[in-house]
Amino acid sequence: PENGGYVVWVSAALGDYWGFQQGWMKWLSGVIDNALYPVLFLDYLKSVVPVVGHGFTRNLAVLGLTAALTYMNYRGLTIVGWVAVLLGVVSILPFAVMGLLALPRLEPSRWLVCDLHNVNWGLYLNTLFWNLNYWDSISTLA
Repeated sequence: PENGGYVVWVSAALGDYWGFQQGWMKWLSGVIDNALYPVLFLDYLKSVVPVVGHGFTRNLAVLGLTAALTYMNYRGLTIVGWVAVLLGVVSILPFAVMGLLALPRLEPSRWLVCDLHNVNWGLYLNTLFWNLNYWDSISTLA
């Protein structure tokens, strides 16, 4: 075993050039993708705290969130792991509560009913491909 993950796998399968390309593109993708999360979080938060919706306070909040996430990452995997577990529980809790509240209204006869003429295929495919993100990476195949 050696450190490097998908870069090592792609290098072993396709050579050092493509291993480097995989590492570089994965890093670039991570930088762009991770920059979106504070902004998306604030977009949700502005419905509760409108002051973070625009202007200087929004920029300050984005910088603050980015600094906090960077600090957690700097501190190590333990704190990142515990925060991930906490955020996972907080994220799943509303779904669990709503699922329990919906049990009395459950109608299994409607589960397989689908009107294909009223499906928003663009939204469906966009969501599908977003959920399959990174499965198209060469490291998955290596």
